[in-house]
Amino acid sequence: ALRMMRGVGSFVGSLHDPKELRLLVESVAFRHLDFDVTPPRVALLRDAIVETVYMEVGQEGSAAGRDALKTLLNYAGGAFIYIRRNYAGRLKVLASSWATANKGRSTGNGGGADAEGEAQEAGPRPGGVSDSRRQEKG
Repeated sequence: ALRMMRGVGSFVGSLHDPKELRLLVESVAFRHLDFDVTPPRVALLRDAIVETVYMEVGQEGSAAGRDALKTLLNYAGGAFIYIRRNYAGRLKVLASSWATANKGRSTGNGGGADAEGEAQEAGPRPGGVSDSRRQEKG
């Protein structure tokens, strides 16, 4: 919950710069490709976040502020849906093609480790999922 609120806080903090907001929302959306984000789920989460924020803010919160927060969360949710719909399939094809292309590769320069071994040594990717875990899901 704390990570989610920090994420929403970073969205709010970047409202002054639309390009920064877009990049931030897109990067978070790409990290959530494994989740089945749908409009009803976006609405449910949006309403829960707004209610939680306004329980804390109390009487100091305004209707305009509530509407602005809802609009921001709708924007982010729509971006999550758009990115998943348009890019998840493409990324799966790329991962599958990459695995196929590197399947027969057992030695590299001077008898080094193969591509899969190097990826496992490197640890998780920036999105938090290692190559071996991606292959298991695929």
